[in-house]
This record gives sequence, C-alpha cells and structure tokens, in this order.
Amino acid sequence: MKTSKPKNTREKVRAAAWQLIEEGISPSRTKIRDRIGPGGSDATVADELHCFWTELGEHVKQSKARPDIPVEFMAPQQNLWVAEVGLRQMIRSVLSG
Repeated sequence: MKTSKPKNTREKVRAAAWQLIEEGISPSRTKIRDRIGPGGSDATVADELHCFWTELGEHVKQSKARPDIPVEFMAPQQNLWVAEVGLRQMIRSVLSG
C-alpha cells in the first residue's frame, strides 16, 4: 500500500517521528529537523513533537488499561460512556426538579 507524502510541517514531523521510532531511535526536535530539513519554524516542530508524545502516551495508557481491546475501539467507547453519563446526570437534574 502506498502512503501519501506529508504535505505540511506538522505532517512531516509526525512521519519523521514514526520513522525514528520504527528504527528504535527516540524522536527529538534535532533528529526530526535532520529528517525533514528546512521549512517550518522550530516552534512548530517542537509543538507537534510535544503533541505526538502526548498522544502516544495516551495510546499506551489506554492499551495498558484494556490490553484485550484494540485502542482504535477504546476511544469511541469512551466517548459513548461520557455521553451516557452526561445524559443520566441531565435526566436526574430534570427529575429532581
């Protein structure tokens, strides 16, 4: 399967970060910059790398919480649960007057 080429700096940062991880190298701003070359500000590179690590951490946290369920299925289920809890609270509020 052919993947599309990253279009903007943020996409390039994510692609480079994943490449580095696949190679067993911890992504850093310097290593990302070496991969993507010039273009895009250092602030954008740093911000997107921070977002990447945050999302990866959340992914790992979710997969540890329920290793029997793929993470791709966890987020929609969590959203449904949050919506249900909110709906129950609203109903209780209306019924209690």
